[in-house]
Amino acid sequence: MISEKYIQSYREDKTGKFNIKYVAPKPFAVAYQADGDGGASFRSEEGDARGSYGYRDDQGLYRLVENSAGQGGFQAAVKTNEPVVDGKENPADIIMNVQQAPEAIQDKYTRVFTGFGEALYFK
Repeated sequence: MISEKYIQSYREDKTGKFNIKYVAPKPFAVAYQADGDGGASFRSEEGDARGSYGYRDDQGLYRLVENSAGQGGFQAAVKTNEPVVDGKENPADIIMNVQQAPEAIQDKYTRVFTGFGEALYFK
């Protein structure tokens, strides 16, 4: 029996029977990058085991996720400079590589206005 991963397409013909086209898997690669006024996003994949995606905004904040899937299951590594990410929490068992956020915007993301006197800061 041929594995389902070799099935490229199938469709029902006029008699109600399915015509199945079998082909051996072929390596592939796909990528895109979309630049806009507020930043950029991107994604790339190779075969069925590796890929990456991410974005960069107009303030300089970015996130890059590199992932793979194989016998060990899904694995991901994240590289980011988002101020609200400290890398200490790891709910999905991923590798976190946290960089310093651009200095010009750090205060905007770490300061909390209390409404009474001085602002509180997350550290």
